Amino acid sequence: MLNEFHFDHDFLENERLVDIEVMNEILLKKWLNFGCLFFPYSRIQDYINALELHDAQIIQDWKTAFSSFTHCDVPTSYKKISDHHNLNEICASTQNYGVNTTIVNKDDAIRFGVPNTAYQNGGINEIVCNESINNSYFFNESERYSLQDIPSGTDISEVWDTRFLNIAKHTSLITIIDRYLFTNLEEDMHNKQTSIKKFADLLRPLNKKFSLNIYSVGDKKHSSRHLCIERYLRDNKTEGDRLGDVFSYVELSSCTDEKFRDESHDRFVRFDNFVLSLGLGFGIFRSYPVGPCSFSVKNFIYTNFDSTISSMSPNRLWVERVQD
Repeated sequence: MLNEFHFDHDFLENERLVDIEVMNEILLKKWLNFGCLFFPYSRIQDYINALELHDAQIIQDWKTAFSSFTHCDVPTSYKKISDHHNLNEICASTQNYGVNTTIVNKDDAIRFGVPNTAYQNGGINEIVCNESINNSYFFNESERYSLQDIPSGTDISEVWDTRFLNIAKHTSLITIIDRYLFTNLEEDMHNKQTSIKKFADLLRPLNKKFSLNIYSVGDKKHSSRHLCIERYLRDNKTEGDRLGDVFSYVELSSCTDEKFRDESHDRFVRFDNFVLSLGLGFGIFRSYPVGPCSFSVKNFIYTNFDSTISSMSPNRLWVERVQD
């Protein structure tokens, strides 16, 4: 789960944030690991200029965050926190942006009467003072779902809504590493909805195109499995519920079973900056209600994902790519 949050550029100038470096570190870690910052891209220079009173290293850390952490533009109707009149106005504005958590400085918290814990707007969104960020319900929920395994019998819709949806919303490239995906795909394609089709159905309401790369065991080039999967992929780019409606391209790569044993025994799905580790692998979209499944989400910088891909890519037995 990814928490969608916001602060305005004035927030970065507040004295407490300038004087206490650890507050910056806490906010940056929450953004890196569990958050997507909503801010107006047209005002990025205002955010950078607001950092001028901070130490040089803190300024660089924030600049890195704005350039590479997960973020999203906000509508042209954007207003600074101080331009609002009350908590209800702030909640209405940020709900319009699509934001769960709004972080304000101590002065604004006092002015608007934000409780020491947080102001909760009926489970829709919240306003939190930066000094009380650890009381944020939505950040805490995001962290909980990022670390908690999936219990047996959980409905796939609940799994999607609590662990995948917000990450998928802010993603363009999806990469799957799953040793058994092609085996399961070949077994299911004539008997039931496949995991790829289910995944596409869950992504479809987002009304955007994704790039999809899959690494699995697909036997040698021109093997029966290779030809079967190739035909399935091309057929399903043109059906009524087309994969092409969801994916700008799908690229399938086959590696040996030994390569997976040595390089990637675990199974992963990467959404841009975030890597999801799944005990059931992509099979989580194959049979449901879901069986017990280990689960965790990490920013890719804490994983071996890039090195695994670098090792697998030169050793692929075949590659099939279908462009929309």
